[in-house]
Amino acid sequence: MAEAGSSTKESASTDRVFTIPNILSMARLVGVPVFLWAILGKHDTLALVLLMVSGVTDYLDGKIARTFGMTSKLGRCSPGRRPALHLCDAARARPARHRPVVGHCGDRRS
Repeated sequence: MAEAGSSTKESASTDRVFTIPNILSMARLVGVPVFLWAILGKHDTLALVLLMVSGVTDYLDGKIARTFGMTSKLGRCSPGRRPALHLCDAARARPARHRPVVGHCGDRRS
């Protein structure tokens, strides 16, 4: 009988979305477009700070989730992919900001 109550409690905790680790992860995801804007806009210091904050929050959300048993279905769905978003964006956007904008390359009349 105690097992039935504990399984209900366990399933309720895994269905929760608004846990501290999930909120940290959501904040990191919201930061991805800001990070991309910072790189494309040549705001390198801001981009570096956002990347560092992303790394720290990635560590903290995992540590908090493991320490306090705050597991959820949302937290388990893609734990290793979220930090890679910043690195993929950086790898793609950095060279893109050095390309000339189409239509601003001068007059190319023959």
